[in-house]
Amino acid sequence: MSKEVNIVIRGKPSYEKWSIYQWILETIHILEREYCIKINVSTIDSLESNPVIIINNYVIDEIPFDEGYVIECLKKILDKLFQLCIE
Repeated sequence: MSKEVNIVIRGKPSYEKWSIYQWILETIHILEREYCIKINVSTIDSLESNPVIIINNYVIDEIPFDEGYVIECLKKILDKLFQLCIE
């Protein structure tokens, strides 16, 4: 796993931001194995009322509050950045 991805959840402290962070943490090991990458996840407090996800230089805003949608958005960006790893 030499490739690294930085995921930042930015926004004001809220239940939505915390939930998105937790959803990503719950699936991080699956995504790391699937793409043979190392994922770093962090949060940044800001004045934005709705959470924003930043994956390397890709920004996902206007995120519906749904775990499946968040994970699919992550996978679409990871598909652009990396090929699937076959082990």
